[in-house]
Amino acid sequence: MAFLSGCATTEVDKAFRGDMDSFKEAMVIVDYCQSCHVHRTFNPSTHLVQKPAQYEKPPFSDASDCKTCHEIKRNIWRDVIKVTHFPDGSIVESSN
Repeated sequence: MAFLSGCATTEVDKAFRGDMDSFKEAMVIVDYCQSCHVHRTFNPSTHLVQKPAQYEKPPFSDASDCKTCHEIKRNIWRDVIKVTHFPDGSIVESSN
């Protein structure tokens, strides 16, 4: 039973996959980000206004949701790996 619960899909996984309506998806992702002490005061509204304006080319300049630049992956132990994509092609991965 423990093995099966380790493979369960969480709301965060569903949100990053796009398996829910866009409003709920945004709420789940923002709540997840703000649950981290580093991002507890994160303001998604200003982020989605300020960051896209810094870039010249789509999809970054047209970003209207978190998934344009951010995603999560899971390793073999189901730990979350947070991923940020940058316009220059670099990718930053970090685990909890």
